[in-house]
Amino acid sequence: MILPEGVTYPAATVTLISPVPDYVQDGESGFQESRLQFEAWAEELSEAKALAAWIRAQVSGRKFTASGVTVYCGYLEGGPMDFDETLRKWRIVQDYLLEHNNG
Repeated sequence: MILPEGVTYPAATVTLISPVPDYVQDGESGFQESRLQFEAWAEELSEAKALAAWIRAQVSGRKFTASGVTVYCGYLEGGPMDFDETLRKWRIVQDYLLEHNNG
């Protein structure tokens, strides 16, 4: 996801990368595993790290409901940290695998 112009930093984006149905022997289980990518953007590296830590505390290993979807667990699978020369901002990427109902 691209940040809108004029956004106030620090800021976060989230992108659905791939929703995949969960299967059992009889077919689809009614649950899904979705890969989401969260990006923490900030002018200072310390701010990007703080936002990334806040996102992790909300998602990693947690059960929660958002927009009618119950997430049973979020697994952090890593992601890079870099400095975007065009925007002149720090970015920390976190890839998560979420196990959830179909909402």
